[in-house]
Amino acid sequence: MGRKNADSAAWLAQRETQRTQLRQAAQQARIQQFIDGLRAKAKIVDRRKEIYKSQGSADATNIGL
Repeated sequence: MGRKNADSAAWLAQRETQRTQLRQAAQQARIQQFIDGLRAKAKIVDRRKEIYKSQGSADATNIGL
């Protein structure tokens, strides 16, 4: 089995596709890191009970009209 020379014409033809794929992968990784950082810093307070309670009393007031 001998060596085969690289086909530079084929490589040049696919080079831009390869660059685009690598660029998109790097961009996606940076976006994911940013989102993960936001999630880590986020302070989430669950106030659904308060909201639903106030909506229920508002609905009861409107029914009495």
